[in-house]
Amino acid sequence: MTKKDSKAVHELLTNYLLKFPIHQEFSYEEVVRNLVPKEGVIYSYVVENSEKQITDFISFYSLPS
Repeated sequence: MTKKDSKAVHELLTNYLLKFPIHQEFSYEEVVRNLVPKEGVIYSYVVENSEKQITDFISFYSLPS
């Protein structure tokens, strides 16, 4: 995932969360701040179809403890 993917990721995340009666709403800025990869801390990946459209994503934190 790169910053240019953030708009599509925001849309996917928003549409997914709407399935639940109680859910957090993320602004575009929050998606950029919390999901764009940061070396050694945030890892985010996207899945693209054959037409280069983002269909899925995954993101996780890895903090040394």
